[in-house]
Amino acid sequence: MLESVQKYFCQFGGSILICIGTISCFVNLLVFCQKNLRKNPCSIYLMAYNCSNLFQTYPILRMISLLTHDNIIPMLYNVDLCRFSVYISLLVDILSPSYLLMAAIERLFITSLDTRFQRFSTRRFTCMCVLVGTLFWALFHGFLLDLTNVAQLTPNYFLCYVDYRPYLAYYCLIIKSILTPVLMIILAMQILYNIRRIHLVTSVHAFLNKRLTREIVREKIHFKDQQLIRILLTQIGIYTLFNVTGSIYIIHKHIIQYKTKPINQLQIELFLQYLTTVYNYIPCCIGCYCNALASQMFRTDTKKILFY
Repeated sequence: MLESVQKYFCQFGGSILICIGTISCFVNLLVFCQKNLRKNPCSIYLMAYNCSNLFQTYPILRMISLLTHDNIIPMLYNVDLCRFSVYISLLVDILSPSYLLMAAIERLFITSLDTRFQRFSTRRFTCMCVLVGTLFWALFHGFLLDLTNVAQLTPNYFLCYVDYRPYLAYYCLIIKSILTPVLMIILAMQILYNIRRIHLVTSVHAFLNKRLTREIVREKIHFKDQQLIRILLTQIGIYTLFNVTGSIYIIHKHIIQYKTKPINQLQIELFLQYLTTVYNYIPCCIGCYCNALASQMFRTDTKKILFY
């Protein structure tokens, strides 16, 4: 029963996620590539984030193929394609939150009252960070090519798999499930704290009739940057919510992995594992729709793109 539910849930749910995720990433890219945004450092990070998310939606197709037992994808029986697909899947899985962290650090600089930090919020520095960060993770994940292989389970059924080692499991758990969300929360709170300080300084100087008034402060954080901060904080909130919830299951799974279990419990755990896998893909598929709710600028630019 659970196997059938799992099969059809992943088949139809996965197809829906691919559709809405592809649309979401393309709309986001079109908005952030607009003339008024594409030179903004935060927009560059968000473009890199959505490019990574676009690649992240297609491993769902591999999962659907595995559950339906249809070898419709060449990477299931070709060793080189298998290794490349697994490598890209795990690479973009860490690149997406990395770009969000970089964007959060950049917004931390732009909201700082210290002008020395604001000097790092430049297009050139942003492009360099994206390039260096991408190359670092690309080289770091090179070991996955040796751990990936293809197994022939039956004459007509092949399985592309990763030989998980303990260090790989703990790396995924510590880096992606614990450390990354914690850093995102800390950076988001610091950005909000900086914005509050700016509003406080504005109010005090306006009250004392000093030169620094609300209009001058808006040159420091003008409307476009305020909207990008909203979009970024929305993306961080979505990622953290879904990642932390999924991490609870991963931690629970590691705790009970050596316990003897009846067949019914194993089936339930396998079902929950696939649900968690699908659940983890949701943040990269709903970004556009959440951005539209959070940002007036995003809604306006989206309407211009779609209807003009």
